[in-house]
Amino acid sequence: MLTREQLVGHHFLPFEEVDVPALKGTVGVQGMTAGDAISYFKLIEKSNGKDNSNIEGLAKLLVRCLVDENRQRIYTDEEWPEILKWPHLAVEKLARTAMRLNRSAEGN
Repeated sequence: MLTREQLVGHHFLPFEEVDVPALKGTVGVQGMTAGDAISYFKLIEKSNGKDNSNIEGLAKLLVRCLVDENRQRIYTDEEWPEILKWPHLAVEKLARTAMRLNRSAEGN
């Protein structure tokens, strides 16, 4: 059985570094925490699922999944419009990775 010390401060979420030529570098993508997933799905529910199929919805997903080298979130939930300034192909590539990581049954 895991102890508190083994659980606190460890990274259990799936993670991947993604090369994004359109952004001229790699970007850290991590699966969502339970809290991030709750807030994201509440947004989707509020919009009757429409966000799930458009670029705005992908931006709202990515702000919850993009992380720095310390695996800390780069953006707050409210900063999703920043992602809309990126090339469409970069957003799509990162969103595909985020969706795959969030479907993972097991973390890394």
